Amino acid sequence: MIHNSVRTLLSGLVDYAGLFPPAGLDMKTAVQNYLKYSKSEYGWILGRFVAPASRLEEVRAAAGGQSIEITALIVGDADAEIEVARGAGVESIEMKAGTPAQIRSAAERLPKGLTCYMEIPLAQDPHKSVEAMAEAGVRAKARTGGLTLDAFPGSRDLARFLQACVDSNVEFKVTAGLHHPIRSLHALSDEPNSPSVEMHGFLNVFLAAAFVRAGMESVQVVRMLEDQRPESFRFDEGGANWRDEYLDAGQLADSRKNVGIAFGSCSFDEPIAELKSLGIL
Repeated sequence: MIHNSVRTLLSGLVDYAGLFPPAGLDMKTAVQNYLKYSKSEYGWILGRFVAPASRLEEVRAAAGGQSIEITALIVGDADAEIEVARGAGVESIEMKAGTPAQIRSAAERLPKGLTCYMEIPLAQDPHKSVEAMAEAGVRAKARTGGLTLDAFPGSRDLARFLQACVDSNVEFKVTAGLHHPIRSLHALSDEPNSPSVEMHGFLNVFLAAAFVRAGMESVQVVRMLEDQRPESFRFDEGGANWRDEYLDAGQLADSRKNVGIAFGSCSFDEPIAELKSLGIL
């Protein structure tokens, strides 16, 4: 039996980014994977399909008329690509905006009704940028990993981002490096002699966001983000524990609706397999 609290925390959580490294799949394979996952036993965990705005026609062609929910990455001419996304019926876009001024400028040009995530760096205090997002009515995005060691933010920086989003009532998504439910040590790639890094766990991150919203102090949030013990994370029908701290299902639902929306992953099978191995699914 899958607990109601697990369904609340995981529903629609994984945006599938199979086109991107390290998976780097071709369009047809990635789209067919997404459609297969959406019809699977765990399709309720799947969110949107991540694709560059410049390739939206390829996505539709590969889908062969089947419905597919897309979040479009704006990576070139922002105004032109946003128009392409809107013309394709896409309701969610993602773009980079490193400063409050850039956030405000970009937001002024967004069509109404379009959900926009703006990616910001975590090395500097993000509060001013997130406050600008709140004023502009856009959402936040941050990277939690990548293909190099320096792409993985420290837990204090990530905790500060979560706090900023909660303080300003701004929804967020994160992307990269979150294939694993619990923080753990993994090689960066399948290459021989690849360096290893402690990768953030998506349960750590999204439960931490919920605990921040419930008032958890930053020192505890950092400890939670760095916790590598699966036994620290427990679920029952009514809610979830981290160690001796508890959130009920209503608090989890509130956080998922108003704070932590999704994370992008180039794999869907890997997170599901690990959740099953932990006995959560």
